[in-house]
Amino acid sequence: MSAKTGVFALIAGLGTFFGVGMTVAGLTEHWVNYSLLLGLFAGTAASLAVTASVSVALADDVPAQKRRIAGIIAGFGGGLVVGLLGAAWLEGIGPVASMGIGFVTGCLVAVGVGMVGPFSSDTPQESTDDDRDARD
Repeated sequence: MSAKTGVFALIAGLGTFFGVGMTVAGLTEHWVNYSLLLGLFAGTAASLAVTASVSVALADDVPAQKRRIAGIIAGFGGGLVVGLLGAAWLEGIGPVASMGIGFVTGCLVAVGVGMVGPFSSDTPQESTDDDRDARD
């Protein structure tokens, strides 16, 4: 893994950890006594998924289909965090509405990354020696 990939994965993981962790803690504080603990677990799980996805999506030696799936997951995580933070800046929106806005934003970004991003399946595949031998 290159240093650039590691830095991007770390930034994406930390942003997801704080965004999802704080949102889950805010959503569950009225129902559960240990809402911060739930936020910690949810943020950790989400950040692991996004960090791994960013690492795979930016790696050079990963097949295109796996890169596309990883890009979709990373796009959802990034969109979720941006939507959560954007909704948090608006006054009068509670944590439930913020989570809904974040979820919708994450879904839209994931669809966008999957369809038109650099991970789409329209990119030409390099042919291997086996493919060349089969054609000859």
